[in-house]
Amino acid sequence: MVQLLFDDRLIDQLPMNKYKLANQSFKKWSLAPVKIGQQHLYLYVEEKTGMPIFSDQLGQDQFSILYSNLVETLGFLTAKQKEWLLDEIDFTSVYYRYLQPLTNPFLPQYEKFIEQHQKEFIKAAQQDNDVARNVTLLKLTSKLLKEMNLYDKVLASFVQNVNFLRPQKTHRPKANAKYVIYQPNFDDPRYWQESVKDELTDDDQNIIRIRKNNQRMIDQFLKSEIGQDVENQKQGQKILEDYLNNFLVKQQGEVITTNLASFNLYMTTVDDHDGLIRYTLTDFYEFLSQAGILTLADVRTVNSEADNDFTVLDAQPLPGDKEEFHKLLSFQLHDPEFFEEAQELIKNGDLPASYQDILDDVRQKYANSNSTDKIKLSRISQYYHLHSELVGFQPKMTRDFVISGDQSISEMAELLIVMFGGTLYHLYNVENPVSKTTYELQTEDDGAMDLFMGSNSYNIVDAEQATVSLLNDDDELRVNYDFGDGWEFKLTVQNITAFDSLGTPRITDAVGYGIIEDIGGPTGLTEYYQEFKNGDVDPYFKELLDGHLVDLGIVDINRINTMVRAYLSNNI
Repeated sequence: MVQLLFDDRLIDQLPMNKYKLANQSFKKWSLAPVKIGQQHLYLYVEEKTGMPIFSDQLGQDQFSILYSNLVETLGFLTAKQKEWLLDEIDFTSVYYRYLQPLTNPFLPQYEKFIEQHQKEFIKAAQQDNDVARNVTLLKLTSKLLKEMNLYDKVLASFVQNVNFLRPQKTHRPKANAKYVIYQPNFDDPRYWQESVKDELTDDDQNIIRIRKNNQRMIDQFLKSEIGQDVENQKQGQKILEDYLNNFLVKQQGEVITTNLASFNLYMTTVDDHDGLIRYTLTDFYEFLSQAGILTLADVRTVNSEADNDFTVLDAQPLPGDKEEFHKLLSFQLHDPEFFEEAQELIKNGDLPASYQDILDDVRQKYANSNSTDKIKLSRISQYYHLHSELVGFQPKMTRDFVISGDQSISEMAELLIVMFGGTLYHLYNVENPVSKTTYELQTEDDGAMDLFMGSNSYNIVDAEQATVSLLNDDDELRVNYDFGDGWEFKLTVQNITAFDSLGTPRITDAVGYGIIEDIGGPTGLTEYYQEFKNGDVDPYFKELLDGHLVDLGIVDINRINTMVRAYLSNNI
């Protein structure tokens, strides 16, 4: 739910709902018209933090898009916090409330400042044909806050509210976790997690103890195997002292176990052009897991966040430039709906108007491309007996199934993934290394660009248009699924027959339970299986499986058939 409050100026343009005013952060916004030169805009201001959003359309439609864009530009938030913020503000339930006068303390300040500084804002609001309209509007937010010297104050208030409502909590590993290899020479920082929240002076005994404990952590880290990888030990020492003592304790009132999101917040405040700060800190977090302070799940969270761009309110077109847009279109060759969506984004101002030429160019080149046939008529009515095996995991996991030649390569790949327990929530492709053909849907495989970048090393074939009839006896394919976890299946054509009386598609044999989504690919699956056999499973895996541990050595044909039937019923 979100509440939009307005006064007399918009009384004839918006509906009026009666409801109790919310007192929750991020759910109550004041709305007022503002004029910048000849442009009539609308200013939305969050009630508690003062975060402003400019829009050139009245109502929740564009506001919801701009709000989402804003959240994505806040590099001090973790992925889970951003997801929570987007879920917390439900734009399907928008309530308009007439309130005269508006009580938001920030709104009149913003309005007065914009009125007094029209010249600067007119220039900032001018539309560049190569920049999406929504990006220009979002940059007005940054300009307003910076010009009024409220940038740090509003952003600090925003992040404090998020971290209060949705901190990224840490967890202790179990006592005998196999990744715990060090006996810590320091106390668990959680001992001071509550007391450090108080406004303590530098000479307070608790602060002195925390800093001494932090130094013992740093010393043991730098002497550890992973700490020895820090190229400049003196610089590493300074980085950790600044992070632990100055930023966490002094500025945030935290210790390192308080909130994993503090890593993101810190990274937005430092210049890390050479990557030394993020590498030092991620190694330090990994050391803390080896010392029994944090779990591997905590470390994975930090490592995942470390790959991000920690800029704040630095709005860029999505994708960021013309070349990226060209690549993105190349990844979606199979999907006419994507091209229609891109066209709509250009029309609505979410993408620059100049992108229209790129969209037209890619459409034309794809229409003229005749790099491969999609059907082999002599085999369209035949039946393919296929054997598949999960790569990189022991003991073997396999699936044998039969599929007809007239079914698409995408259906074949999706059936395989479903038979192994995949949800199809991730991207996939199918590769034939012999013919150097890639059958793909929404994949960022480098071959997807070659059709338009001048390379002839791959034939890129639409997996929804190409059929199984293109495959030959003894062909060995690779099916790649979830490019983050990196699942790979070897798929072999064992036999092609002209007759089959039992109906297809169908599974004929199976060995092994299958994959577990988001476990970390074959490596994570192997780690889980070893712990399961030892009767000592990490809490991270238990949480991933909702407490229902599975034996990967056991295959359940009924489960597989249920998944296949569900897939087929959704694709008829």
